[in-house]
Amino acid sequence: MQYLNRPSLTGTSVDGSPYIYPVLTPRFAISTTEQLITSVGQLAASDPSLAIQTHISENPSEVEYTKNLFSHLSKEGKPITYAGVYDHYGLLRDNTILAHAVHLEEEELELVKERRSGISHCPTSNFNLTSGVAKVGLMLDKEIKVGHPSHKAVEVPEFSPPAGWPWNRFLWRILAFNSHDHPTRVDRSQGRSYHIAH
Repeated sequence: MQYLNRPSLTGTSVDGSPYIYPVLTPRFAISTTEQLITSVGQLAASDPSLAIQTHISENPSEVEYTKNLFSHLSKEGKPITYAGVYDHYGLLRDNTILAHAVHLEEEELELVKERRSGISHCPTSNFNLTSGVAKVGLMLDKEIKVGHPSHKAVEVPEFSPPAGWPWNRFLWRILAFNSHDHPTRVDRSQGRSYHIAH
């Protein structure tokens, strides 16, 4: 606690938000039980100021496993989405940070936008893990908040922020070349600024 009470850490950032604050972290949906994720949602509802962070859609097998694990939440024969699971438990809101978000479906992007949640995507770590690269340009076009974190466990040091930002833009350009749905829209967005997660 003495370390956390240092003035340099307990101050506020430029926008007035504290540097250190509690965050609810249900690691990701498949690592929780029904009771745990329900109680996290109840805790979140009891204090709207509590931020929430969790993983979402890092790789296709995780997405399918999540959908199967929470298939009981499907309605009218329509399968539940990964984002839909978090939304069901009240964990998608304006102070939710969703890590990775590599394989979000269009419907999920719309839901994330509607709930004003944010995405935290480190393209070099996901590239290194061969998980893929999130459609950051499309997210920005949809006015979804996107943060650029570091992911020290799997990142190549030379590609960590801020040195890695040009490399990350290169990865997003590759994604743009391979986009059949919105090739120009995804590419155009890469010139935009994005939020730096802190």
